[in-house]
Amino acid sequence: MRGSLKDSTMRRTFLLLAILVMVGGLIANIALDRIGLLTGYIKAFLNPVCLMSASSFFLYLSNKYNARMHRDSAAADLLASDPRPPIVYLRSFKADAKEDRHLYLQSETQEEKLAAVFSKVGPFIALGRPGESFPVLGAARMYVDGDWQTTVTGMIARAQLVVLRVGATNSLLWEVGYLKREVQPERLLLVIPRGRKNYEEFRAMAQRFFPRPLPEYPMWRTSRSRIKGLICFERDWTARFLTFKHSLLRGSIMDPLPRALQAVLQPVYERIGVPWYPPALNWVRLLFLSFVTFLSLCILYVNISG
Repeated sequence: MRGSLKDSTMRRTFLLLAILVMVGGLIANIALDRIGLLTGYIKAFLNPVCLMSASSFFLYLSNKYNARMHRDSAAADLLASDPRPPIVYLRSFKADAKEDRHLYLQSETQEEKLAAVFSKVGPFIALGRPGESFPVLGAARMYVDGDWQTTVTGMIARAQLVVLRVGATNSLLWEVGYLKREVQPERLLLVIPRGRKNYEEFRAMAQRFFPRPLPEYPMWRTSRSRIKGLICFERDWTARFLTFKHSLLRGSIMDPLPRALQAVLQPVYERIGVPWYPPALNWVRLLFLSFVTFLSLCILYVNISG
């Protein structure tokens, strides 16, 4: 069922607010500064960082209403329009509250960042939490009443890759056991959120399903995102922890996860026969480094000539 007129109106309203806050706020900032009224709380409110944060929040709300408009048909429409085998995303419903958050200056949620990367090779779909009014932004949801296991197994049977965000609930552990029996090791990918305690709890409970030990939680800091890394598997179920690395010319300060995730997926995609491409060059960084290099050479030349 499609969304109501109210949802459509709210989506447009919040989108308009996002534009007005950003554009109107910047114009007001310049105008009030010229006449000397940009002081105190007004200056703090019209600060560009504050405006960007407010604008991104309104954009997030607009996207939430858009997701609710297409709640019941999102996965079906996506699968019908995209013939590629899907990427199935499994997680505990408890994790949705942690992932579906507005992240300061970013309007995209953590799951949307995963979807942006995996959607390049196939439809990114997941089972929706029963009764939720606003779907989590990210994977296209499929909703069922009753026998959810049958729906999940059907989704997995069609998948070219299964991405599982680790957790310690009974339903997720059932899925782990099923994946071990029915899915080729190279087609399973574990997403490891930050937090050694939670990972070790999952590791202790899920180890009985795997013939080889899962790797220990790496202690070194490897990423500024809320995901520590990924675990992929060889054909004999040997597990390998893929940690994120920062790339000088292909990384990002504001939004590091998508580029870092894309960079470490090469061995995973090669095993399942999916083309892999490195993250795009960060042209802002490249131009800045080129300018700094040019300026340094000019200063060195002047010093040598003098």
